[in-house]
Amino acid sequence: MATVTSTIPVERVKNSRIGEVDFKNLEFGTHLSDHMLVADYDKGQWNTPRIVPFGEIRFTPAMLSLHYGQSVFESTFRA
Repeated sequence: MATVTSTIPVERVKNSRIGEVDFKNLEFGTHLSDHMLVADYDKGQWNTPRIVPFGEIRFTPAMLSLHYGQSVFESTFRA
């Protein structure tokens, strides 16, 4: 199986928070990255991934995981 790599575009943050991290005392879930990798899926294929500043993620309300989560919640509280 061949591996294809390419250059991923990076949009850097203006002010990094890395100076706030105590690397000798890391706790899980306490520190978040300044950046995140995003790639759009459209018409059956992934578009070029890119690294952007950490922020909100947009998604459709029709996402199956939301509907699954709602059904689990509702079935838990039915009498």
